[in-house]
Amino acid sequence: MMSTARLRESARRTLRRAGWAGGLGLVLLVLAVALTVASNGLTTQRHVTLATERARLAHSEGTANTVGAMSVHEFLASFPPGQALPRTLARIYDFADNHGLSVKHTEYRKVDEAGTPLARVSVQLPVQGSFAALYTWLNEMLGAMPELGLESLVVRRVDADAELVNAEVKLVVFVRRDL
Repeated sequence: MMSTARLRESARRTLRRAGWAGGLGLVLLVLAVALTVASNGLTTQRHVTLATERARLAHSEGTANTVGAMSVHEFLASFPPGQALPRTLARIYDFADNHGLSVKHTEYRKVDEAGTPLARVSVQLPVQGSFAALYTWLNEMLGAMPELGLESLVVRRVDADAELVNAEVKLVVFVRRDL
């Protein structure tokens, strides 16, 4: 009993010395502990919800081919292999020739896409021809080649009345990396 009375007296003296600032600090400390306990419960609940959803998605990926759905693996497999890049560039040139466009040269740079089995090939093409032919070429080429994307297009006319335009076309080609 004597030790309990001493403990109470010591606590009273400590609180009296701490004053209002000490009392406020104690209230904030209790509030912080309460919020931590409450947020841990919410975090645990959210973790369980996400784990359930991940398991559901993993299960549905195995049975994905319902009503035209495509799994991630099938999607990635639909890109041409890296060895097909020369064929892809040849198709780009063929499309340009079919529309009467002149492609002087091609510069390209290949970079692996992190976290995927794909590589991004940036292709830069200086093109000369009529604006209508350029527009039609891009439209047909992008529609026929799903692995191709338009990164940028800069069109310049020498004169306002000139039929021919000079264009700087930057394309992106996605191919599967050669493993």
